[in-house]
Amino acid sequence: MSNVSLTIEKGSSGRKPVSEDFPEHAAWAIEKIKQYPSTDPVLALTFKDRPETEEVEESERRQYRKQETRMQAGLTRAMQDAGLRILSASSS
Repeated sequence: MSNVSLTIEKGSSGRKPVSEDFPEHAAWAIEKIKQYPSTDPVLALTFKDRPETEEVEESERRQYRKQETRMQAGLTRAMQDAGLRILSASSS
């Protein structure tokens, strides 16, 4: 049996608040993660806003996906620059 502790840290969410000030949100997440010993795993959950409805034009969907990719790459780079070890699992 393992001794597991769970702490939930909730920051801003949603495409607009996060994308409007991404560097601030990325820094907040990194500071929260760095509060824990490097030997403790930290699970960070992220969201992808995928406008798959018929009301959204294909070009707008592509733009959303490009923005998601840039934001994820930016967060990954910021975490690596902060010396955090990253294990990634993603689903499409």
